[in-house]
Amino acid sequence: MAPQQTQVVRVGQQRTNDANDDNVMQHFSYKSRFGRLLRFERKYRSTLGLALGLFTAAWAPLATAQLGQYADIDPERYDTIAAQIEQSEAADASIILDQIIDNLLSQQGRFAPALVEPLGLKGKALLALGDNAGAIDYFDQAIHISRIDQGLFTPQQVALVYQQAKGYRALGDLKEALGREEYAYQILVRNTAASSPDILPGMLRLANSYLDNYNYRAARALFTKGLTLIAAADVDPAVAVAFLSGTAKTHLHERFPAAFSGAGSSINAEFAPSIRQIDLSREYNADAALTNHNYALGKRALQQAVNIRRAQLAALQPAEEAPEVKEVTEVIANKETNVARSAKVIAATPQIVAATAALQKMLLDMADWHTMFASWRQAAAFYNEVFRLQDSLPEAEQLDLSQPALLLSPRVILPKPPSFTDRLPQEVGFVRLSLDVQKSGRVRNMVTTEAFPDDKMVFKVRKSTREAVFRPALANGDTIITPAYDFTYQYPFFPSRAARAAQEKANAEAVMQKDAAAQQEDEAAAQKERPEEAQTAASAEENSDTTEPTTVGPI
Repeated sequence: MAPQQTQVVRVGQQRTNDANDDNVMQHFSYKSRFGRLLRFERKYRSTLGLALGLFTAAWAPLATAQLGQYADIDPERYDTIAAQIEQSEAADASIILDQIIDNLLSQQGRFAPALVEPLGLKGKALLALGDNAGAIDYFDQAIHISRIDQGLFTPQQVALVYQQAKGYRALGDLKEALGREEYAYQILVRNTAASSPDILPGMLRLANSYLDNYNYRAARALFTKGLTLIAAADVDPAVAVAFLSGTAKTHLHERFPAAFSGAGSSINAEFAPSIRQIDLSREYNADAALTNHNYALGKRALQQAVNIRRAQLAALQPAEEAPEVKEVTEVIANKETNVARSAKVIAATPQIVAATAALQKMLLDMADWHTMFASWRQAAAFYNEVFRLQDSLPEAEQLDLSQPALLLSPRVILPKPPSFTDRLPQEVGFVRLSLDVQKSGRVRNMVTTEAFPDDKMVFKVRKSTREAVFRPALANGDTIITPAYDFTYQYPFFPSRAARAAQEKANAEAVMQKDAAAQQEDEAAAQKERPEEAQTAASAEENSDTTEPTTVGPI
């Protein structure tokens, strides 16, 4: 059930009177029969008197029994509802949450602290159902109540603020989403000691948010601050891997304009960002002084992350191996079948398998880095190591390295959509190409094989793909050429109502013309199949025109 529109709480905005509170909670009306009956009884108490009071007293327990099954809900029931939302049963969960919220409103009032959790779950349910604006409103209600109960900067609201940011991103409002992320981080800073590693998850999240919004300077500052804190505190070095990888990404974004897709992204699934690509591109290109050492600095960060992963794996392999670990080593050395080897590996040493997979992922990032920066020899060496680690992993965790993967490509400027009055529902267009991916990851011999809905985007897509960088396919640890690779670029577009109608009319006329031409061809063919009949008919017609009539009668 979609909620009514409510006032949205902005950062720093306070409500100062009951009127505003009424506006905030206007959609939390007493929907239950019990609540409506109580209001009716209070309004007409003087008129109806004792009879209505007695009727209310008799009906109240029944109404409470009907809706009160969720009144005193325990945390485990909330966990069940949360799991229900995650399991694509958000509609059913939403109905249950409506009942819970109605009961709490009736029994405890509009600012009851017990409302915070069901309101937050209701927002999650609406997010899952695609009602992002409604979800933001519910999160707003929960945040407001938590502030009233525990203070303006209570850490209880952080998870709710993060969910709000998710809703704004779904709406395409990246600016407001980033504002919510910044506000959540400020709350964490206020409630966490300056030298405490507890701030690291929030710091990493905000840094990645900056990175997603192309603010690489702010992102790098937080990544660097996090690495400094990790070095000073007694923190697992593995925590630093995410900060080092993020640092490398800032250098990648700095090297390539915002008009390029980032490393590891899929241009097939990624639609145009909401911020202006041209403006960002100009800003980055103008700041060339900051792009001189991106390769070296990013490589250094990735190498540190690789070293951490190597140390993790080495720590799990003691000099005096346990019997089961020794068996695994012997299995790998004997090169038994992949399935049998993988089964023994994961059964005997699941931690080693996990550490191996993590190391393989970092080595792949390092190899891709060298590919994007045209350092092909170094890339080939890392790709070879990535391939060799496949034998130590179960089949389900092995990477698919047999086909190329897009790493970097200029984004295509999408066609301008028609006006809202002339706009049909959004569709997905595509341009399908056949191309050769070289060992270097560059593209050669590109051919267009198909396009939908027309050929208008073919030139743009071909121009973008010509400058693309792919991860080359691997065979036996070596990079290989992939001929005639089938690559499809997908993009969203809005069909024009007028253009669609004109096209349908033109198609209908073309069909009619084709049918008429076919009918004429059939008639001509029929004439050729009956030449004697046609000749006889022509002779008879000629004789009837030239022969004089004969008069029969007496002489």
